[in-house]
Amino acid sequence: MRKAAWCGAVLVLLGSLSGCGQQDTFDSLMQEDFDWLNAYVSLMERVKDVKSAERVKDDLEELAKKGQDINKRFDALGKVTKEEQEKLKDKYNDKLAELLPKLQKAWETKEKYDVLRQVRIVIPKR
Repeated sequence: MRKAAWCGAVLVLLGSLSGCGQQDTFDSLMQEDFDWLNAYVSLMERVKDVKSAERVKDDLEELAKKGQDINKRFDALGKVTKEEQEKLKDKYNDKLAELLPKLQKAWETKEKYDVLRQVRIVIPKR
């Protein structure tokens, strides 16, 4: 019984490490970037007034840090080739077309921006 439990624990540990050390690619970072943008839109949709902005402040600030990390990792990859750029465009064009209206709606009013400034939320720069 102990041996089975120990083997199970080792398998869980190895499974959790399988993602470690993977190299970033433009494709993997694009997917991560879209996840980031979706999380950002989701948080921004919840901001209606100062009180709701205060509730998401910590999450937005964490998201800003994550966005900066993604940017650094993109920069570390260097310049994308034309061929890779075309592949990414073909793969993510529909996702982008779906996401842009949501992103625009999340920033639909100047009042929302003013509310965020009142709460002193760092607006993620990408």
